Amino acid sequence: LLALLQEWLTDERLTTTRLVICTRNAIATDPDEDIHDLTAAPLWGLIRTAQSENPDRFTLIDLDTTPINPATL
Repeated sequence: LLALLQEWLTDERLTTTRLVICTRNAIATDPDEDIHDLTAAPLWGLIRTAQSENPDRFTLIDLDTTPINPATL
């Protein structure tokens, strides 16, 4: 993921586009909720850092188990 983010930022063709990254159950939205995807959870920290350094270049979405149509995103 780090390589993808770096590549996205250095590609001049993509300077006006936004990369949307989706995870599923990587974060807890309730204090009593468990994190179900511990492998994706650290990616959130990486992407949040990239977002703070590059506003409007990345969107981070965490989905639950409800099926979703990609066109909806």
